[in-house]
Order: sequence, then structure tokens, then C-alpha cells
Amino acid sequence: MTKETSARYRVVSLFCGAGGLDLGFENAGFTTLWANDIDKDACETHKKWSSAQVVCADIKDIDLSTVPDCDVVIGGFDAQLEGMPMELMNLAFPW
Repeated sequence: MTKETSARYRVVSLFCGAGGLDLGFENAGFTTLWANDIDKDACETHKKWSSAQVVCADIKDIDLSTVPDCDVVIGGFDAQLEGMPMELMNLAFPW
């Protein structure tokens, strides 16, 4: 997919953090319309570089009717898991 063909795709980003995944999609030509995270500092960072509407709230508290129509929904992973020792990861996620 080229930037020319992906430019038409509108993105909603869940668990966006500071927007690293969003930035990758933006660099590929996608447009992030709306992003959400619960972390205030991450949301503030995201707002500094992105033109997306960044909603800083618990995902459980968001009225779905306020999320814009989109073509693609992306979601970040829990960055706190990165520093977790493998033994704890296996206990937390035994699959």
C-alpha cells in the first residue's frame, strides 16, 4: 500500500499512549481522526504533535456515539508489560 492509496483511510486509535503507533500510520499516509488513552501525560504528548482529537479518559467511560466513523481501528499494547520479567508475564498471561 502506498501513501497515495492509504491517504483516504481514516483512523481511530485506542490505547494510543503518546502516539507512536499513530505516528507510524500517519507517516504511511493515514489520517488519525480520534485517539484515546487514560494516561494524562501521554495524551498531552500526543496532542503536541497530532491534529487528532485526543480524548484522555478511561475507555469504559467513553460514549461510543462520540467516536467518529473511520476506516481503520488501531490499538496500542500495554507499555507497562515491556519491563515485566518473563516469569511474571507467564503467570499473568499463561497462554
